Amino acid sequence: MVSETTETSITWTWDAVEGAIGYAVQVSHDEMFGADDQIVPTVETSFTASDLEPETGVYVRVAAAAGTLEAPVLSDWTTHVTGMSAMPPPEPEPVPEPPDPVMVTFSLSEDADSQHFLIADEDDDAATAKASVNAEIMIESNTTAVITPMFVDGANGVGVDAMAGNMPFTYVDWGMLQSDVLGGGATFMVQRTTVGANQEMEPTGDVAYVTCGPFACTDGMDASEISIADSGVCNAWNPTVEIQVGKIDNDVIFEDDEDDDTGNDGVDLGIVTSSSTAMKVKHVWSGVSNGRNTSVTTDAVKGSDKTLAMKAVDGVIIVDDADDSVVACETTYDTGEITDEPEGCFRLIGPGPGDDAPDYLAGYSLELSPQGAGVTWGRVDWDEDPFEDLKCDSMTMMVADEVDVCAMFEAEVDYAVGDSDDWKPEVVFNDANQIVMWRAAAKNSAMDAGDATTGKFFKTLWFDDNLNGKIKKDGDANRAGTLGDGETANAMHDLYDQNQDGGNIEMIWEFLTDGDMDPNAGDLGKVDMASDEDDDDTDVNETATDDNATHPDGLADNYPAGGIFEASVRKCTEADGGDDDDGTICDAVWTREADVLFADGTFGCTTTRSVSIKCTWDADGGMADGRNALPQAASDFDGEGNLANFLKCEAK
Repeated sequence: MVSETTETSITWTWDAVEGAIGYAVQVSHDEMFGADDQIVPTVETSFTASDLEPETGVYVRVAAAAGTLEAPVLSDWTTHVTGMSAMPPPEPEPVPEPPDPVMVTFSLSEDADSQHFLIADEDDDAATAKASVNAEIMIESNTTAVITPMFVDGANGVGVDAMAGNMPFTYVDWGMLQSDVLGGGATFMVQRTTVGANQEMEPTGDVAYVTCGPFACTDGMDASEISIADSGVCNAWNPTVEIQVGKIDNDVIFEDDEDDDTGNDGVDLGIVTSSSTAMKVKHVWSGVSNGRNTSVTTDAVKGSDKTLAMKAVDGVIIVDDADDSVVACETTYDTGEITDEPEGCFRLIGPGPGDDAPDYLAGYSLELSPQGAGVTWGRVDWDEDPFEDLKCDSMTMMVADEVDVCAMFEAEVDYAVGDSDDWKPEVVFNDANQIVMWRAAAKNSAMDAGDATTGKFFKTLWFDDNLNGKIKKDGDANRAGTLGDGETANAMHDLYDQNQDGGNIEMIWEFLTDGDMDPNAGDLGKVDMASDEDDDDTDVNETATDDNATHPDGLADNYPAGGIFEASVRKCTEADGGDDDDGTICDAVWTREADVLFADGTFGCTTTRSVSIKCTWDADGGMADGRNALPQAASDFDGEGNLANFLKCEAK
C-alpha cells in the first residue's frame, strides 16, 4: 500500500483484488489491533484518516470481501502498514516594515530676533547681495538625521536628534545670493542616519528635502510662492486695545446763561495698547450726523500696556494745551476721587443736549496697522519687486462697543441714590414748611452749593421730579419758595450741583404743610392746638395760649373761619384721625408713591427710580419729647428738625 500525508491526514491506496465486492479497513494507533479498533467498509481502493494532529502515527490493515453484500466473506487481513501525518512547515521569517519617511519641520519662535528664515545683508546691489541662514531656526525631526545645504559646495552637514527641539545652525555660516533665494530658494537635504559599529553616524540612504524662502520653508525642492501668509511679522501680530473710561462731563449750556457750561461736554478716555510691533492707529469718525466725519492717525509703540498719545482734532477731541487754556480731563482726578484717570487722558466731545447733537462716540472706530506693514526683505530695489503688493491686514474695532455710556449711567444712578435698587433717601424739612428728600449720600446742608457731592463717573446727574421728560427747565414760580432770596428755579435739577448754580434744586421734594393756606384735601397742614374761645386769631406763627398749653376743639387753628373756610372745612375729620380715647385730634397718615426720572443730559440715557414716602402727622406736636407748643416764628423752621415735633416721615 502507498500512503500520502498532510499535516492533518494520511491516505492509503492499494491494488484492486479480482472478484472482490469491497474491502474492510481496520485502523489502530498501535500495531496491536484489537476488537475495539474501528473497521471501516469501503468499495474504494483507498482510505483517508483525517482530523489528525501533525506528526501523528496511524496503523491500518485491509481485508478483501467476496460473496454477496448480504453475506460477505472476508479474506485474511493484510500485514499492517503505518503512516504519519506531516510536520507543519516552519514559520516564515517576518518581513521588517520599512521605516517612516523622514519628516522634518523648520520653524522660528515668536522671540526670534528675525522672523526671516534667510536674513538679507545690507547690500543693495542685486548682483552681490547675499542672505544667510537664520541661526535661530528650530528643527523638529522624527529621526536622527544629517542636514546638508545643497546651495553650499562641499559643506559638511549638521546633525539633529529625533523629535528634539534642535537649533543646528547656530555654529554654521551658510549663505547664498539673495537673487537665488528669490529664484529657487535655499534647499536642504535631510538624510536619515544610524549609529554604526564605530559609534559614528552613518547615512542610511533615506532622504528628504526642505526648501526655504525669506519667510517660509516647505517640503520638497521647490520654494513656495512669497505670500502675506508667510510673513512672520504679520502672523505674530495680535494686538490688544484697552479703552479706559474716566469722568463723563455731561454739563449742558443753559438757555439763560451760556457761560455756565464749559462747552466741552464729553467722556474722558484713555487708550492702552499691547502689540508685538509698533502700530499706526487711525481714529475714524464716520456716519456722525450733524457733526464732522474725519480721521486722525497716531503712533502706538511696541510692547505691553503702552499709553497711546492722542492728537487734538478740532471739534472732536480735546487734549490739554501747553498753556492750560483747555482743560480736557477733570482736575479732580488728583484729589482722590472714586474714578481713576485714564492713561493718556483725552476728552471725546459728547453729543450735548438735543436729539440733533452729533454723537462722536457712536461713530468712533480704531483701525490698527503694524508699522512697516508692507512685507519687505533686504535693501535691493528689484526690477520686479515680489513684495510690492504684500501688506499685513489691518484690524478695526468700534470704541462704542467698549464704552457703554448708558450702562454706566444706570450704575451711576444706583451709586447716587443708594447701594441697591431700593432707594432709601433721607427725609428732611426746609424753611418753607416742605418736605424734601435727599439722596442717601448727600451733605447735610441742602442749599449750600459748596457742599455738592461728587459722582462716580458722571459730573452731573439730572433728575425730573414730575416726569414730564424736560430735564432742562425754565423758571417755575411754584418752586421759588424752595430757594434762597432772589433765586429762581430756572436751572436743571442736579443732585451733584457741580455747576454750583444757586438756582439749582438739588433735591426731590413735595409740599407737606400748608404754606399757601390752601386747604386742599390731602394737605397735612391742619393744626388744632387751641379753641376759638381761647384765641380766635391763633395760627402757626403765634403762641397757642398764654401758658403754652394746648386746648384743641376739633377745628384746625390755621384755617380761619368765614368765607370759604367754614367750620366743615376746618373740622378735623375721621380721615385725619378724628377724636379718639386719648384725646388726640387731627392726626393723619400721608403716603406718596413717587417715580423719579434721571437723565444724563448729554448722551440720551434715562432711568427711573421709585420712592415710597410715609409721613405721620401729630397735630398737637406730641411727637417731640415733652414739647407741646407750636413753632413761635418762621425762624423755627430752619431745617434743624423743629418741624419733626409734629411730623415723622420715612422713605424707602
